[in-house]
Amino acid sequence: MKTPVMTWPLKVALDYASHGWAIVPLWWPRGGRCTCAEGSDCGSPGKHPLTEHGVNDASSSRDDILQWFKRWPHANIGIATGALSGVVVLDVDPRNAGDESLANLISDYGPLPPGPTVRTGGGGRHFYFTFREGMLLPKTAGDGLDLLANGRLATAPYSEHVSGQRYAWEVRPW
Repeated sequence: MKTPVMTWPLKVALDYASHGWAIVPLWWPRGGRCTCAEGSDCGSPGKHPLTEHGVNDASSSRDDILQWFKRWPHANIGIATGALSGVVVLDVDPRNAGDESLANLISDYGPLPPGPTVRTGGGGRHFYFTFREGMLLPKTAGDGLDLLANGRLATAPYSEHVSGQRYAWEVRPW
């Protein structure tokens, strides 16, 4: 296969895959709306998979990633969470009381362990933790908090949010 032009999404996707993270290409925003067929009616603009089977198609294969980004050079990047990539992500959404819920969680259980942290394009945060088989994860951690593990995905830095802001590492994983 002819190697596609090395766009920044492709470079970033290959970097994540080289560290064992399974990725999947996501739709991307343009002009404040999703580029999918739903456009301005999309319920998850720039955050849902382009592939037929979504997170189940996630891969760290260089060949898969090259094919995807040849077809969709502007795609955002999703990281499959849970056992597939070895990470669990705590998604904090301040628009839904996530900051208050996180403060309560910290007050009740102590500070979060240090680790990779992302500033999301919507002003929230993603906290990355190591996934371990047999982990017991609560169904909810509070309003505005979402635990992303098996069968889920996290929108990865340097993907673009519908707001026009990019997801960015505050604390890098490597």
